[in-house]
Amino acid sequence: MGKIIKKFVDKIDDLNIVRKGFRILYYVMGVINGLLPAVLLFGLLSWVGIEAPRISTYFNGWPATVFWFMLLLWVGVTTFIFIVTFKYWKKHGDDIVNVKNRYPNITFVADFLHTYIHSYVFVYLSSIAAFAVLAYLFMALTGEFGFYHGGKFLLYLLYVAVVIVVAAMGSLLLIMIVSFVTETLKRKVQMATDLQDTADIIRSSEIITK
Repeated sequence: MGKIIKKFVDKIDDLNIVRKGFRILYYVMGVINGLLPAVLLFGLLSWVGIEAPRISTYFNGWPATVFWFMLLLWVGVTTFIFIVTFKYWKKHGDDIVNVKNRYPNITFVADFLHTYIHSYVFVYLSSIAAFAVLAYLFMALTGEFGFYHGGKFLLYLLYVAVVIVVAAMGSLLLIMIVSFVTETLKRKVQMATDLQDTADIIRSSEIITK
């Protein structure tokens, strides 16, 4: 019994187990972030007052057909985004297990922030751009929402461009801020490692001298 207890006690501080736990967390975050476009779609449709299960109450005939076709295209885009996002998180999660660093917690925090923000920006920009373009194409093919009245097609095109540009600028700013934080953390790890290496060299030279 004592040996079993000691084995569990030793495993608590086993960094290999901790890193495997980190990898599982990365897998979970890959799924969560990959599902963001679907959540965004339902949120946007609800915001404009459209519910997909009751689409027949909003569009009939050709507009309804185009709507379902655009929705099918959106599902394809969403599936692509999900696969890319999950594989991106999986790659970083697998790399965590192979990290041989004296300060895994700081390294993990820096890498997690980097991975989260970059994947969030990819999902956010891709889904926003795809939704805006598909919505514009839907209106262009159906003429819904007064698309061809009073030059609204130009106004809607301007809306699409503004939404994409603003989202891109905000995303780049977010990446800059988080990159500053993660680089600072990594620099601290590197400084600590360099100091440790220097101390080892000095200690070895003193031993040789003596």
